[in-house]
Amino acid sequence: MLRAFLISFVELAAVSPFVLLALRTSSIRKRGLLLVVAGLLVLEEACLLAPHLGFFASLQWNWQGKLLEILWTLLLGTLAPGVSLSQFGIAARPAKGSWRAILLVTVIALPFPIYAFVVGPRTPFDRETLLFELTIPGIAEESVFRGVFQSLLNEVFGKPWRISKASVGWGVVLTALLFVAGHVFYVDRHFIIHFGQQPLLILIPALLAGWLRERCESVWPGVVLHNLANSIGPVGSWLLAALR
Repeated sequence: MLRAFLISFVELAAVSPFVLLALRTSSIRKRGLLLVVAGLLVLEEACLLAPHLGFFASLQWNWQGKLLEILWTLLLGTLAPGVSLSQFGIAARPAKGSWRAILLVTVIALPFPIYAFVVGPRTPFDRETLLFELTIPGIAEESVFRGVFQSLLNEVFGKPWRISKASVGWGVVLTALLFVAGHVFYVDRHFIIHFGQQPLLILIPALLAGWLRERCESVWPGVVLHNLANSIGPVGSWLLAALR
């Protein structure tokens, strides 16, 4: 649990200058929800860092952590007063006429994971890896970030900007930055902080995913795109091996 608190603190510290900027430039409505987001970030990290139990201990990927992420978002949207799964975009179909937005974001965003695959370390290809990347990370992470966090931050800062038929605000920006921080910072078992992936390769697709969630009024287009991007690594490794 201490590691969850530490990594959450690091992530929040990295994003805090932008939170302060948002507080100064926005008409603040529900400031207390910022503490809720911080608490849920700790919960999210605790789910990911929880010891793997039973069947999950034999798997190479963190299926348990991702399932716990999905579970707490469903419980929050179902049981917590004043919120709903529809508000989070989880129980909502994509809005009519959003296919162009989905296609546009796909064309702009996919080159980033392709570039990361070309210049970065290879993801090994095996059935579990492919099944994992094609399914659960997108569901879990889009539900948590673009679903819960972005919706709650929208309640705080509103959506005063209009970008190509989508009302957006600081919620999209801060959620994207939290998403980046969650992917580039890591705290090991010795409580040493490591800095990982290139932030820009994550930030731009994350901003696009945030806009897409508002444009489509649903997290599901982002889920599909997220899993498609994740699958580039193992599929690319398989293709390279097949061509040798």
